[in-house]
Amino acid sequence: RDPPVLRLSSPCSLPSIPPRPSQVPLIRRTMCGPARLDDRIALYKMGLADSFPGPKMCIWSTNDEINRGNARMTPYFEGRRDFGQDKQKACMEVVYTDTLDHLLFDTHGLARRVDVMKIDIEGFETRAFRGAARLLASDFKPCQIYFEYQHDATVESGVDRHELFERLTRAGYKLNDFMKNGEVGSFTPEQWDGMRFGDLRAVLDDASCGWSSRGPPRRSTARRTRRR
Repeated sequence: RDPPVLRLSSPCSLPSIPPRPSQVPLIRRTMCGPARLDDRIALYKMGLADSFPGPKMCIWSTNDEINRGNARMTPYFEGRRDFGQDKQKACMEVVYTDTLDHLLFDTHGLARRVDVMKIDIEGFETRAFRGAARLLASDFKPCQIYFEYQHDATVESGVDRHELFERLTRAGYKLNDFMKNGEVGSFTPEQWDGMRFGDLRAVLDDASCGWSSRGPPRRSTARRTRRR
C-alpha cells in the first residue's frame, strides 16, 4: 500500500516530498530522534507539478560542493545540457510528477486544515500550485505557505512570472518577504513585477486560522532601553 504523507502528531500536519535519495538519511536523522516520528514519516520519490500521472523528469544538482540538496527538475534528457547559468548538467535522478491535489486528497485522504506548508522546488512552485486547484478552493488550504521565489528558474519552468502571485492572491492569501518585511500583505502586483528572488510567506486571511486579517502573531521585537 502507499505510505501516508509525512504526518506529525495532531494538530500539526506537514507534507514532505524530497525526491533525492541522498537527502533521506539526513531527514530521517532529523525526524527520527527523541520524538520518534519514524513510524509517521513517508518519503516519496516524485516531483510536484501540474499533471498526474506526469512525464519523465530529471533531477540534477545546481551545486554539489556547496549545497547538494539544491536541485532542479527538468524534462528528461540524456547526456549533458546547459540550463541558463547551470552548465553541462547530467540527469542525476529520474522522477515522475504528481500533483498536490492527488497526493493530499487521493493518496493521503486529507480531511482537515493544513496548518503550514513549506515548498521550495527551484522554480516549479507555480506548476505545483496549478496542480493544487482543489486544495486552494477547499476549506483545508494551508493557513501559511512558506516558499522561495526565483524569477529566472520560474520562467524556465514554462510559466508566466505573475501566475504564482495571482493564484495565491485569488485564493485569499497575502504575500510578503518574511526575511525583509514584517508587514503581511505588503506585496502589490507592481512590487511583484520587480521581484527577482525572495524567501516568501503567503498568509491566508481567514478567521478559521486563528488570526485576523492582520495575519499571524509575531514575536515582539521591542528592545529594552537603559535608563539614564
